[in-house]
Amino acid sequence: MLLNSDKIRLRLLSEEYKELSAKEMEESIRLIYIEETGERFTGEIHIHKKEDASTGYNGTAVHFKSEEESVDELYIISQGTQDQVDWKYNIKSMLAGISYSQSTSTLQFVKEVKQNMNLPSDVSVIGLSHSLAHNNNVAAHLRGDVFDAIYSINGAQINYYQMFHADEKFSEEVINHFGVKNEEEIYEVEPEKLKRFAEQHYEDKSDHIHQLISTDDPLYGVSGVRGFFNLGETHFVDTNSEVNGLRSIMDGVPDEVVKDLQSLAIQYTEASERGGQDAVLKEILGVDMSVLVQKDVWGYGNAYISGELEPAIREANEKIGPLLEQVKNVTSNSDIITTRLVEAGYITEEEKKIIVEEMGVIEESLVESKKRLDLYSSMSEQTTPVLGDGAWLLDTKGRIEKELEKIEESGHKLDPILSKLGEEIVSSHGIPEMLKALSSGDTTYEGTDMVMSTIVGGKSIQINLTAAMRMYEDGRNKLQEKSELINRLELSAQRLVHDDYHNEKLRVLREIADLEQNPSYHAYLLGRHASGYYGGNKRLQSIEVHEDLPRLHQIDLSDAFLKLHKSVQEGYDALEKYRKSVEQLFSEEEKVSKLFDLVGSYANN
Repeated sequence: MLLNSDKIRLRLLSEEYKELSAKEMEESIRLIYIEETGERFTGEIHIHKKEDASTGYNGTAVHFKSEEESVDELYIISQGTQDQVDWKYNIKSMLAGISYSQSTSTLQFVKEVKQNMNLPSDVSVIGLSHSLAHNNNVAAHLRGDVFDAIYSINGAQINYYQMFHADEKFSEEVINHFGVKNEEEIYEVEPEKLKRFAEQHYEDKSDHIHQLISTDDPLYGVSGVRGFFNLGETHFVDTNSEVNGLRSIMDGVPDEVVKDLQSLAIQYTEASERGGQDAVLKEILGVDMSVLVQKDVWGYGNAYISGELEPAIREANEKIGPLLEQVKNVTSNSDIITTRLVEAGYITEEEKKIIVEEMGVIEESLVESKKRLDLYSSMSEQTTPVLGDGAWLLDTKGRIEKELEKIEESGHKLDPILSKLGEEIVSSHGIPEMLKALSSGDTTYEGTDMVMSTIVGGKSIQINLTAAMRMYEDGRNKLQEKSELINRLELSAQRLVHDDYHNEKLRVLREIADLEQNPSYHAYLLGRHASGYYGGNKRLQSIEVHEDLPRLHQIDLSDAFLKLHKSVQEGYDALEKYRKSVEQLFSEEEKVSKLFDLVGSYANN
């Protein structure tokens, strides 16, 4: 395999997030290959990109072809979690275990690329994935055998509930084995038994899957809860030794709490597919926003008198009960979860206290809102609506708004704590932290740039080698562009000045020759210049032109162009001086000099 190290695959994965053009990505891939292997890939690289707005799937196909090196490999880089659409899909596919649309997009993308690039059916196809992309690639592979190998970092693990919906064969076997009668009953099967069954069912495909996982990655932290199962070879790396990771925290969350989270996620999935965010509020909270959210008193009065408001509030009351129980179940474990966050080093004791208190406030506000809805429902059953009830209705509305204000205030208090927690957790999910953890010796990484260190005069010096190579290559490319522009300018000057002068001189001489050879044809000209000549019996017998065509003066641009060419050479000299200064720092490291040579040869092509 051409990309045969974790570090080169990680750096290639990182390029997918930079939204590069196909040309820019090819250049970046070639330079990464030089830095990581010390060799230059001389074959062809073809790139095809895909964005599926309907599912949120983004991916890039990179085809490496070299007959000389016997390379014919197609890499499918499925993009990981990026935006709100992806995180919504995370809830649907990984937590709820329902949606599998992005894995379908992955299957379609592989087929599309093979057709567009006219690749043979047996071309080697390798999946590279990070985060959500692992779930996409593995689900696609389990459904359609599309990959010869999958390499992932900090992947969102596959979910057996998800595969129950996505893979018809697996679904049939689960139904037959466990006696499941419908889709709802799948969630009543004992999770551990279903997990073992899924692992055995897909065992023959697990050899193709290779994972690199940070023990501090948040997705690894939740991968022990019900629904998830791990396939393939997995190598764990502690990328942040200052914390203990989230896995120990989530492993302590009771299964019934996870089940409630899944229930909420399932409701969200089904509702959003029917009508977006308003449908979610109506399905989960029972809130019909078009009826309950009025701008003024008259709006509420009209809704009340017309009879629209009562059924809307009744539905909200019916739905908020089960929801509140689920929320209580989750928040009742907040002390356990926050204690473990303190033990793991993610938050302080003071921050834990704030989280627990404010979560309690949020739950209390939901409880109070439920009480007001209960009271309204009981009153409406005993009385006939009259206009005087409007005052009580507005009072109820005001009380509920106060509870919502409390929830908002608690959110403001929680935000800085959760934001800081999120930043630390998310950093362990990213590629740079893993790259740094994999580095050894005098080579490390800053972001995804390669950094080399050396000792000079007893002091440690670090050089961002990627930035140095990038500057060297970009500098040579810019100087080459400048040289080509100067050459074109010289040609333009030759054409616009010397050639135009020569052509204009020839035109004038041709006209003179025509005057002298055909004088009678030009007799009419005398009417313009000879007074009293009107033709008649007079005839023009000859024309003799005495021309004096001056030579070009002060048009010699050779000195100007010489100075321009000299400036290019001075630029090359400055780059080489810069290169030598870097090489001198690593005088015992032949790799640095070789990398400069390879980058220089690439820039010249």
